[in-house]
Amino acid sequence: MTFDSLEIINTTLVSEILAMDRDKLWQLAETRLSCPKPEKPYKTFVFNLLEKQGVQRVHDLFFSFYEDDPDKVTYWVIEDLCFEGERVPLDYYARCGYLDSGASCYAKTSDVLIPLDNEPWDDDEWRFDLMRFDVLTGRDVERIVQSMEKNIDSLTINTADDIPKVRSIMHRCYLDEGYNAAYIYGL
Repeated sequence: MTFDSLEIINTTLVSEILAMDRDKLWQLAETRLSCPKPEKPYKTFVFNLLEKQGVQRVHDLFFSFYEDDPDKVTYWVIEDLCFEGERVPLDYYARCGYLDSGASCYAKTSDVLIPLDNEPWDDDEWRFDLMRFDVLTGRDVERIVQSMEKNIDSLTINTADDIPKVRSIMHRCYLDEGYNAAYIYGL
């Protein structure tokens, strides 16, 4: 069973990545690959190959995949470098804090933030596995926190320990306009 969840996304970096050509994209990726390994694993396999294959092999794969499908590789870089922190699953009452608000109808979606060509090949298969999400502001996340606090005794997936995690996401969104929360649908 999958659940809706919340995670920080660096929307400024997303915009910068979308404007990069292949060489700039690789320079960014290579810079990040030379840093200490992040606490959470990379989501895409290219960066996960680094330890086993080395930077040159990752470089060759990166360029090969980019030639075949630049949008896919761009999305991989976004997925690995722009999502930060812990992904927090959300139960019914946490979700309702956002989804029951009229403001949720006007939230920017991942398709607007990351306008890559991801048309379906057929009814069941998308060209690449683009995670669908809404882009939330600090106020949207604040509604989630308020709903969790109001319904703390009814939470089933979340616990009281999750409230500070979600509140931390809220503060990050309020304090840095380059960051938003990704409300990820657990389809």
